[in-house]
Amino acid sequence: MPYLDGIGAAREIQRNGAASRIVFVTANEDPDFMDSAFACGAYGYVIKSRLNSDPLHAIEEALAGRTFASPVRAKRATVSARNGSKKPTAAS
Repeated sequence: MPYLDGIGAAREIQRNGAASRIVFVTANEDPDFMDSAFACGAYGYVIKSRLNSDPLHAIEEALAGRTFASPVRAKRATVSARNGSKKPTAAS
């Protein structure tokens, strides 16, 4: 993105009070980036190598108010205090 990265965009969406449920779709498997995504209010984190199996599940979980992370780094990911510090649901 020209002015913001995904984390910055998610923060702006949340700051503006949008009722959106954000699901990241990314090639970035860095656990710190994933942590940042959930900390800024994301409900899902889908790794691009899992595009054939995870997006629908991530969207369903987000719509239900639950978090989701592709299993590549799901054990390491944390979520924001808004979600009660629960670990995201991971795909099998």
